[in-house]
Amino acid sequence: MEPCPFCGGQLLSCDCAEKRLGQNKDLQSNKLIEKRWTKILNKKGRVPFILYPNICAKCGVLWPEMFMVPDHEWKRYIQKDKRHQIICRGCYDHIVAFINAGTGGG
Repeated sequence: MEPCPFCGGQLLSCDCAEKRLGQNKDLQSNKLIEKRWTKILNKKGRVPFILYPNICAKCGVLWPEMFMVPDHEWKRYIQKDKRHQIICRGCYDHIVAFINAGTGGG
C-alpha cells in the first residue's frame, strides 16, 4: 500500500491523480493516464511502503491483538507519555490490576 507523496494517504484511494491530471482525463486512454501519473509520481519522489511491526510498549510482544477501551479509561491507566503507543491486552490488564490494587508498580 504505497503512500501518496502529495497527501500522505494511500496512493490507490487518494484523489491526487485526479487533481494533478486535470478534467480531461476521461478523454484519454487508461494507459496514457497511467503513464502521465507515473511520471508525475516519479518526479515528486515515490515513497516506498515499509511494514513496521506493532510492538507492545511494555513487554515487546510482536503484533499484539488490538483492543479498545474508552478514552477516559485509557487516560486513567496509561501514563501520559505512553498513551500514543501500543499496549497488549495482557499488559493493559496487568497495569489496571496494579493501579486498582493501589501498588502502582509494574
